[in-house]
Amino acid sequence: MDGGGSDAEGVSCEESEPQRRLARQRPRAAPLSDSSPLSELSLGSSSPSPHKLTKQESASLRRRETAQGLVSKGVAAWQLVQFWQARSEARQITRGTKTLEVVRNIVIPETARAGPGGRSCCYMDVMLGGPKRPRKMVSHSWQTPFKDLVLSIVRDASGLSIADAELVLSGHKSLNRKARGKTYWICIFAVDQHNSICGMCNCGSEDYCYNPCKSCGQKKRNPCTCGSEKFSSGSDMCQIDKFDLVMREIPDGLMVALDAKLQTLKRAWVIAEIGEALFANKPICYYGPLCLSRSRDIDTKVDVEKCDASDPRDKDDILYAISHKVGFAEFNARVSQELVRGLCIAQMSPVKESRSNRPSASDLQWLRRQSEEELQCATTPEACHAQHDDSDWICNPYQPAPTEVINDNGACKAAAVAAGAHSTLCWAESLGA
Repeated sequence: MDGGGSDAEGVSCEESEPQRRLARQRPRAAPLSDSSPLSELSLGSSSPSPHKLTKQESASLRRRETAQGLVSKGVAAWQLVQFWQARSEARQITRGTKTLEVVRNIVIPETARAGPGGRSCCYMDVMLGGPKRPRKMVSHSWQTPFKDLVLSIVRDASGLSIADAELVLSGHKSLNRKARGKTYWICIFAVDQHNSICGMCNCGSEDYCYNPCKSCGQKKRNPCTCGSEKFSSGSDMCQIDKFDLVMREIPDGLMVALDAKLQTLKRAWVIAEIGEALFANKPICYYGPLCLSRSRDIDTKVDVEKCDASDPRDKDDILYAISHKVGFAEFNARVSQELVRGLCIAQMSPVKESRSNRPSASDLQWLRRQSEEELQCATTPEACHAQHDDSDWICNPYQPAPTEVINDNGACKAAAVAAGAHSTLCWAESLGA
């Protein structure tokens, strides 16, 4: 997730000023993988002692309760596929829709007053099928296409290739029962976005309901009229600074959803989450588009101080936590080493189907049509101007020019790879081969 820091370090929220002004305070977050909370903040079923709680114990209890709520908000693979299919059919999302647009246009509006008593809630509280207990956390960038995220999760759940994952999203193929039941923790669905980002303005105004902002006149990134109270990083009630606690309670570790340009690995939140999983000895896996398997010179050198974040205050908190726990040099070296290992495995992952599991002729025709549309959008900036700024169109230097080779049997034999997006594959082997 792309939300911190105040000079009032160590001052409790109750003693500084009313909670309504927490959005301006942003006290420092706890250090990365701080060992101290594990005993007092464990998310297990430990009941508080009968004696009167101290202020520190009360804060720890509230922090634990907040994290405990987050851990219960997982999504199953079948729910995610159904979400994609329904929203695609309604034309609310397309293959070029970014994750941040899904949050802005779907998640925030539909959860503003959907909770008990007309209050806000997270999207998993309104998702068909309800929240699930997650087995794996997903790290991703809000700046990249939402389809990249969905395809990566479908592939992780099922072991399918990108081509078959595309067919699952289109409804031409179904997930088996085991894959359907795989569960994941995704911040955009698990976090109550009204708790932290909706209606916020860079100027710090608390007029959350107005767009444009009444104070500075700027349009807001995530407009909303709910007017919910905001809790900044460091607050016991804040949800966006509890990901380390969530990570500890998720048994199957971290899945990183990559994009074709690897912009994901330039985001401070993603690098911090990889580091959190690494230092917590959690397994990490990576999924990305086909062009990763063709790359020969991927830069895996990490410098977390140069990473980006949508909110500079979030980056301040992340850097503060890293510097106080392990230091930048060790963190960068360990994460860089992990990326060399992880991306090497991701590149070697098979992308072709076995002979016994080839797409049918109708599937090939559908994939070819999708490929032609995606190629037009990906290779012509003017063709997708309605969905993206021209600046979003950047050719992947490692990716050969898209080609399409049709053999005598009419089957498509080469990949048509769309730059900057998950490739819609029409490269399936010849039916007669």
